[in-house]
Amino acid sequence: MKFLCIRPKKLSIQSCLIAILITSFFSFCKFYCIKRWDDEAMKNIILKKVLLPNDNNIFFIETSCALKEDKFFADGLQISSRQACAIYSTAKMNPSRPVILYHSCPLLKNYYESSSEAALHILKLKNVYILNEKYEDILRGSLVENLISSNKLQESKYLYKHASDVLGLVLLYKYGGAYMDMNFITRKSFDTLPKNVLTPLSYKNLSSGFMQFEQKGFGNEFLKQILIDLSKNFSKTRWDGNGAFLIGERFLKFCQYPEDKSLKEAIANNSCDIALNKIEEFYPIYFTDWEYLFKPNNHTKHILNALNNSIAVSFWNFISRNEEIKIGENSVFEILAWQYCHDIIKSTGQSF
Repeated sequence: MKFLCIRPKKLSIQSCLIAILITSFFSFCKFYCIKRWDDEAMKNIILKKVLLPNDNNIFFIETSCALKEDKFFADGLQISSRQACAIYSTAKMNPSRPVILYHSCPLLKNYYESSSEAALHILKLKNVYILNEKYEDILRGSLVENLISSNKLQESKYLYKHASDVLGLVLLYKYGGAYMDMNFITRKSFDTLPKNVLTPLSYKNLSSGFMQFEQKGFGNEFLKQILIDLSKNFSKTRWDGNGAFLIGERFLKFCQYPEDKSLKEAIANNSCDIALNKIEEFYPIYFTDWEYLFKPNNHTKHILNALNNSIAVSFWNFISRNEEIKIGENSVFEILAWQYCHDIIKSTGQSF
């Protein structure tokens, strides 16, 4: 997979080509794989080279500028160190899979130089790419285009959350692969997972935090049905109404479970072609116990042992984001970060 290289401002086309051929500048320049909204030719090239149907895609989504009229040009990537850890650990554990971060805020040509040290570490990974496209352009022509033309999405009580839910489903339907929230530390490869799979949050609920689908076949048809449902029944007010809740409802219908069968029963005895991961593979620590990950305690060894069967560990960012981790206290989260995103935590200083 090749990408267009954006030159630093001070270099002419000729000097950039010469530098690429005869100096080590290529190793620096190759990270400028970015799509400028004001450059139609470049945009088309990037779309063709990055967003092709590929069941190995892994998508992360950042929506802080999605559908906002006052979009600002971002001074570097708008991701936190913990989000960088999520991307970094996933890319490291899945080196043969393209990891694509959708970045909603427009990026200047020198975004690389302006990004944090933590963000630079993910940009240096050969399988990490940045998709910087207008949100509405990606949804144009999709099954849920009406959510924008009707202003339903713009009027959402939880705009960023719902924008991410919708876009994740659209990207998987169009291109295939996996979608993952940026609040996981990935410990193992996804290669052993089924090609069409959802992830339970608990014994009663599915989540939208990790899901994987092929671009063709019954998994794609499942996504199509979700998007059709979403276009008609978009929820402006329910936090999980366009993600986990909707996915759970559609799962029962798509799998033709009896109307009297609960999601809890389906999770316990799934007979559908849409597979289900084990809860402990992605949510080994439930959200009510999130502090065990962040606060030093006497149970660290026991907790780490409990994570042995996990593929990734959710750190519940929506409730833990303000919890500071002091480097050296050896919390479970810190120990995991040193193991799976060493370069990221090393660059953060005294706290993470």
